[in-house]
Amino acid sequence: MMEDSTGKPPDERAIEFLCDIRFHKSIVLPPDPTKGRLNPLRVSYSDYGYHDPLHPESEAVVLFCGPLMGGRIAYAQLDSLLKRHRVRIIHPDRPGIGGSDPVKLQNRISTWLDLVPYLLNHLSIPHVSLASHSGGCIYLFNTLLALPHILHPSTPYLALFAPWVHYSHTNNTSLALTKYLPTAAVGKFGALARFVNNNLTPVVGYSGSLLNQLKHQSPVAPPAAAATSATSGLDDAAAAGPTADAALFTKALSSTALTYIFAEASNGFSEDAKLFLHKGAHTAWSCPDATTGAPAWTDTDGFVPLLCAQVFLNSITGALAVDVFHAASDNMVGEKGQKWFDECWDAERWPQGVRERMSYRSQVGPVGTDHNFLIGEEWGLSEEWAGRVRESFPV
Repeated sequence: MMEDSTGKPPDERAIEFLCDIRFHKSIVLPPDPTKGRLNPLRVSYSDYGYHDPLHPESEAVVLFCGPLMGGRIAYAQLDSLLKRHRVRIIHPDRPGIGGSDPVKLQNRISTWLDLVPYLLNHLSIPHVSLASHSGGCIYLFNTLLALPHILHPSTPYLALFAPWVHYSHTNNTSLALTKYLPTAAVGKFGALARFVNNNLTPVVGYSGSLLNQLKHQSPVAPPAAAATSATSGLDDAAAAGPTADAALFTKALSSTALTYIFAEASNGFSEDAKLFLHKGAHTAWSCPDATTGAPAWTDTDGFVPLLCAQVFLNSITGALAVDVFHAASDNMVGEKGQKWFDECWDAERWPQGVRERMSYRSQVGPVGTDHNFLIGEEWGLSEEWAGRVRESFPV
């Protein structure tokens, strides 16, 4: 295998890179008997990209809501790109994933909403931009409704990559068949995915559906001209070396990250699969606020009207910018699902005054982009997104 200037092969450098403490942090959420949490809850998270503890005001921070099977190290390869744009990412593992303790299915969203402000306060981060991939948009939507004050008050910004659309709004017949699966069968998804990863050729993508994830190939190395995220160690500011080696490192990084993800807890994947597919008795996508009387919502077309009605309470003075990046070929959502999602955000349906407070922009990635690997640096969308994040945090 080709080596770089350090004399180390790509596999070894990938291991060293992913062993960086930035990708293996944790925090303990204290008990809260009023919410049924009787014991401390450990949560693992990654904190990477640009970080300047002496000048924290220079940072643009993203709270990332990962997809199904998108653990805290799933996008580690974007580290050097984020540093170039002075963007920092905080990516927590949801309950039962990575090093995060499990919770009951009906408590997944409420636990997330307890965790987010606690973690940001722990890190002394006053404001963030929100981003999600695939089913992570469900967690992002709940964060936006319940915690609007964590967004930048004058330039709030969020981005959704290949947002999840329930199969009832798509032409995906394979996913539609999951409605006939017993909930208990969906509950075995995490164990099945672990078995496939550990015993067969690594064919599980970072995001996807219950069925599609078990056949998707591992990420391919990006074109040489765009392979800028590879490093020869933990100093990501350094050049990656020869383009052929950079491609090999990127491939090794993807494979190693997948191994690390399944070396830790994966039962949370099953719970998220139930949530995304609306399987079981406790799979509501929303977490109503009993103190404010906020109603429940079950899908994106119910969420957007609530967002419009809330108008961010009094915590945000600027207009919210919403960016959506669709894949050119999405075998989970498809063109029908993408169109349905965009129609949910049709400004013509917004109440009077909302258009001055919110904007929605949707774009389709270049030919070759798919649902699972839309964020790959080789497609240019992550570069565009990072630039927009940076702009939403004026110094």
